[in-house]
Amino acid sequence: MDAVEEQHYILTTFGEEKAKELYDSGDAPHVQ
Repeated sequence: MDAVEEQHYILTTFGEEKAKELYDSGDAPHVQ
């Protein structure tokens, strides 16, 4: 999946707060 789909998946799976947390910490389950 592409970055947008991935972000959407994280948002729908973990919620906005957690997604922001993951992205801010660089711990998101994706390769940048």
